[in-house]
Formats: sequence, structure tokens, C-alpha cells
Amino acid sequence: MTLSLSNQLVGMTSSSHDTEPEDPLAAVYQSRVVILTSPQLVLAEMPDLFPLRLQAAATWDEITDLFSDDRSGCVLVDFDHDRDQTVRELRRLDHEWMMLSVIACSVTDCAETALVAAKAGCVEFAKIPFESRTLLRSIERACKIDSSGEHSPRNIRASLASLTSREREVLRLFLDGINTKLIAKRLGVGYQTIDKHRNRALRKLHCGSLIELANMLHRKW
Repeated sequence: MTLSLSNQLVGMTSSSHDTEPEDPLAAVYQSRVVILTSPQLVLAEMPDLFPLRLQAAATWDEITDLFSDDRSGCVLVDFDHDRDQTVRELRRLDHEWMMLSVIACSVTDCAETALVAAKAGCVEFAKIPFESRTLLRSIERACKIDSSGEHSPRNIRASLASLTSREREVLRLFLDGINTKLIAKRLGVGYQTIDKHRNRALRKLHCGSLIELANMLHRKW
């Protein structure tokens, strides 16, 4: 379900002699911003963030489907409703190499809540009830984190999507500490084939080594 807060950005007229300044939030307006529906996060009750478009998802699986392309964005989650389950889901996504830029939303903005959110991998914090300008700035920062740099979450998602299932399997075994010959024996192929899978996958991910890959996948933005 999608709540359209605007059909399009307000058009700007320009000429070769008179060009209006670019909106610094223009890139954010093109990002995908999703709320994980909960008793406190209801699409129809979200503040007016015109001209931003919000989407709602009922499950984490829906969210991962929405972020299966190379579009930047962020996810707002209720950090009060079943917090332990939320933390478990974030850890599961991290283990599955699903990089998301998450904003933790809570009625409590104490240091303890913020620390738990940060340890779970959240990149921003937003206090409930929301204030439109403050929430928009949090979304802006999260979207910038999601799209900035060669190893941004958005680029990692796109690169991982380019891997074959065998390339992903081989990389995971390497990161579990298994050496080339044991992986080859487990998969029933020659160790030269395993090296080819590893090297091809690392090139797709723009990583020069397995250490660089491990740091990239477990980086906390």
C-alpha cells in the first residue's frame, strides 16, 4: 500500500540566464521510504512530508522485496513494539547480507534506547510523536547514508544481487573460515573452480580481498 503525498515535484522554470537553486532534498524525494506498520506507525497517520512519498510494509519480507533493486531509501521501524523481535530481525538481515538504512522510532529518546538501536544497526533515531521537519531531516540523513560512497548500502544491495547462488555460497563459506580445498570437497568441484568463483564474486562486489568484503558486509554506518 502506498500513500502518495505528491504526484510530482513542483516544476521549476529556468533559462540560460536565470536558474533557480536546486532543492537540496530533491534526491531524498526520489528515494524509497518505507514504514514497517505497527500500532504506532500507521501510514495514514504519518505527518505530511510533502512532496515525499511513503510506502507501508507489513513484514520484513515485504521490505526486502521493496529494496531488491538499486534504488536508495530507508526504513522506519517502531522500536517500542516488540523491540526484541525487531532486533532479532535486524540481526537476521545482517547475517543474510541485506543492507538497509533503518530509522528507529520511539516515544523514548533516552540514551539506552538509542544505544540499543545503534547496536542493532540503525543509522538514525526519530522520536514519536513525529515533528514533520525533524522527521524529514532524519530521513534525509538516512537516505544519504544509504547512497553515499562506493560501499554504500544501496551499492552493496545492487552488487550482491548480481552474484550467482554459487558465488554467494562460496563467499559465505570463505567468511565462515573454511579454506579453498575444504570448500571444493564440500561442493564436489575442483579447488581451481572455487578460486574462480571467489575472484569473480569479489570483482562484482568491488572488493580486493575477503577481509575487505568482511569489513564491508559488517560495517555499521
